[in-house]
Amino acid sequence: MIRPATKTRIDLGLKIRDKGTTARLENSGPFGNMCTPRVRTDSVDQIDEELFKWLREAYEQAN
Repeated sequence: MIRPATKTRIDLGLKIRDKGTTARLENSGPFGNMCTPRVRTDSVDQIDEELFKWLREAYEQAN
């Protein structure tokens, strides 16, 4: 789930089972039970291989 959070930030809500939180992979917050962790993105630089790995993991678990 993609959600504009502020004028300069987008939050990505992911549905990944058994994934703990880290400094970057946060509690789902406003996404509630629909998503497990969320990732805040403040700049294009944060769309990196680590984020793509999480997106792939969420996609594979959905199938």
